[in-house]
Amino acid sequence: MNWSNNDNLPFANSAHIYDDLYKRIRDYKRQAAQINKWIRMRKPDAKRLLDVACGTGLHLSYLCRYYDVAGIDINPMMVEIARLRNPDINIWVGDMREFNICQVFDVIICMFSSITYSDTIEGLNITLNNFARHLTPKGIVFVEPFVTPEVWRDGGVGLRTYDSKKKKIAMLDRAERSGRRVRREIIYVIATPESIEQIYEEYTFPLFTHEDYESAFRSAGFNVEFNEKGFVGGRGMYFGVLS
Repeated sequence: MNWSNNDNLPFANSAHIYDDLYKRIRDYKRQAAQINKWIRMRKPDAKRLLDVACGTGLHLSYLCRYYDVAGIDINPMMVEIARLRNPDINIWVGDMREFNICQVFDVIICMFSSITYSDTIEGLNITLNNFARHLTPKGIVFVEPFVTPEVWRDGGVGLRTYDSKKKKIAMLDRAERSGRRVRREIIYVIATPESIEQIYEEYTFPLFTHEDYESAFRSAGFNVEFNEKGFVGGRGMYFGVLS
């Protein structure tokens, strides 16, 4: 898939309402503190951190308390918001599979199941190898996966809302699977005193198995462990330490 095509890029047309819909249900401050604890357990001397698929930069705004941070995201609209939020942090537009920023970090994180943007098993392997190239010796990477094919359940539909005096948002979505690939459709309706806006987005993404993840980590030179709890039930968290 060509993620540079806005028709296939998640949140390509809805980046401006992303925080309205997700900020209140994700405790970025608490998650940043937990990420810091996990890092200190594995690499207490870590100083530099890169957030891959950093979105609107909310994790960065808290992680900068602990580390010299930077971010990268494939979505230019997300990067624009992240830069406005974090004017003193380097944040680039780039694809996780092929970015090359000529810097190395002690830690790389990839949260919120964004690893699925690697798109294929080959892409997953390429991505983990790219992470390894941007790490210092014994560097660490945290990857929050999506659910595995065994956990996925067909037939689900979703509704998410945002309600303030000047803005109302309804987000409806559905997804269907074909083999190990999921097609997701989303419709947003945004109402303000001035107008009503409708946005439609559609994209596909893969379902990776635990074996896919662990094989990609090991192939890229990482010792890998899996934490079943993570931040979201049913997803967990992978920790890779560069060997």
